[in-house]
Amino acid sequence: MRLAKMPTTGPMSQATDTWRTRNKLHTRSGMKWGRMTRVKTSPWPFDVPPSAAVITTSHVTLRRMPILYVTHDLDEEEGASWQFHCGNGDYRPSVLQLVRLEEILERDPGLIRLAGLPVGHHARRTATSAPWVSEKQP
Repeated sequence: MRLAKMPTTGPMSQATDTWRTRNKLHTRSGMKWGRMTRVKTSPWPFDVPPSAAVITTSHVTLRRMPILYVTHDLDEEEGASWQFHCGNGDYRPSVLQLVRLEEILERDPGLIRLAGLPVGHHARRTATSAPWVSEKQP
């Protein structure tokens, strides 16, 4: 699958500079608009836009299992990619799904802490209340 590279300037950049989390509108400039007030927020921390396709499984999306395993990969042709899994080891093609990164973050906002996970690394935790442990992928 090849993901289109979005421009960072020009008329098309507006679409990549805005994202929603929990029904709040965010912009790359660090401003959040709501009820005619402006509040500073952090800039978008991931190396891909909020609308980027990420890999997960129906265990996460349909069965609502917690995300316990995350990988940050680099494909020479497609660039950076992220995967968010429940850690049960079931990666059959019939359960794999593509969703937008912003959908994953709406499901588990705490995953924002993994935005700095280096390419070629993965992170695991044993439960949603457990700390993340990251290491370089073999």
